[in-house]
Amino acid sequence: MSNQVTILPVKHARYSFKVSFRETNSAGAVGRRFRYFETKSEADSFAREKSVELQNHGTRHATVEDNERAGLIRYREWAATRPDAPTIATLIERAIAAHESERPAYSVAQAIADRLDAVAKRKLSPRHLADLRARLGRFEADFGPQQISTVKPAAIEAWLHRLGVGGETWRNYAKAIGSVFTLAVKRGYLLASPFAGIDRPKVTRQAPSILAPRQLAAVLTASAPELRPLLVLQAFCGLRRAEAGRLAWSHIHFEASPPYVELPSSVTKTNRRRTCELPPCAAAWLQPLAGLPSASLGLTETIYRNRLQDAAADAGVTWENNVLRHSFGTYRLAVTKNAAQVAEEMGNSPAIVRTHYANVTSPEQAAEYWRILPEAGHASVLPFDAGQKAG
Repeated sequence: MSNQVTILPVKHARYSFKVSFRETNSAGAVGRRFRYFETKSEADSFAREKSVELQNHGTRHATVEDNERAGLIRYREWAATRPDAPTIATLIERAIAAHESERPAYSVAQAIADRLDAVAKRKLSPRHLADLRARLGRFEADFGPQQISTVKPAAIEAWLHRLGVGGETWRNYAKAIGSVFTLAVKRGYLLASPFAGIDRPKVTRQAPSILAPRQLAAVLTASAPELRPLLVLQAFCGLRRAEAGRLAWSHIHFEASPPYVELPSSVTKTNRRRTCELPPCAAAWLQPLAGLPSASLGLTETIYRNRLQDAAADAGVTWENNVLRHSFGTYRLAVTKNAAQVAEEMGNSPAIVRTHYANVTSPEQAAEYWRILPEAGHASVLPFDAGQKAG
C-alpha cells in the first residue's frame, strides 16, 4: 500500500506545501484529503501527527466531522476553567450511560415473555416452544427482575458456565438466551446484544447413536401395527417423528415411479415442502399396513411412547431419542456420498449432515440396512440402489 501521509510541493499564491492523507468519511468510504501549509516545517509537523494518528486509530477514525470538532472545542473551553475536569472520554461514557438510562424500563422477565409470545405466534412445534420455555425459565429465575440494559456479557457467560453442561448444551442455552436479547435490540430496548462479547466453548461432537440393521429389524418386527408406519418413515425416509405423525396415507405414493413420500409445508419443521424417496424396503413394510387415504398416521404422545417402549423391550434394544433419524442419515450418506442430497431429504443443512453422519458406519453395514425386509425380522437382499435420487 502507498504511504498514507505524503508531503508535496504546490504552486499557490499563499501555500508552498500540501499534506495528502487517507481518511474514511462518515459514509464509510476511504479517500484522500489534503491540508495546505505555508512552510515546510508546518507541513512536516502535521504529517508526523497524522501518521501517528493513523497508526493508532486507522483511517476509520482519522476524520473529525465539524460537529465533533465543535464538541471538542466546547470541552476544551470548559475544561480550561476547571482544574478537576474529567477527561473527554469519561464525560462521553457518562453521557452514553445517562442516555441509555432514559430508555423505557424493560426487565429480563418482560423480554423473555415477549420472546415466547413471538415464538408462539409463529406456530412452531409445541416441543420447540416447551424446550425454549424450559431454557429461558432457568435464566429468568436468576435475571428476571433485572433491567435488560444492565445485563453484562460477563454475567451471562458466568451463568452459562455454572450450568455445568457440555459444549453442545451450552450452545443451545446460549442460542435461546441470545434470541431474547436480539429481539430486545430489534424492538429498540438495546443498542446491541451483549452476546457479541461472549466466548463460546469448543464443541467436540460425538458420533450419533444409531441402530445396527439387526436391531432395527427386531424393533420393526416387534412393533404394533399402528406404530410400525411411523418407525419405518423415520428409519428409511429420514422423517422427524413429528413430521411422520402429521401424515395421512394419501401422502405416501406407492404407485409413483419411483415411489415417494410427500411432505407439505404444513407438515415439515421448516415449513418448506419436500419429498423423500420411498425405498423398496420401506414400501415392503408399509404396503401391508396401508389404510384409507384420509386415515392419519399419527398417534397420541402417550400411545406412541408406550408402544415404542414395548417394542424396544421385546427386541432387546436400548432406545435413544432420534436414533431412527440418526440411523437414516448415517446409512443414507454412506451409500449416496452426497451430503446435499441427504440434507434435502432430511430437511436439514449439508453442513449438519456432514458433521453428524459422515464416516460413522461401514459400506457393508449400510448395504445391509437397506435390505431389511418384513420377513420374521431377518434381512434379505433387494435389488435397490439406495443412492438413486427420487424423481
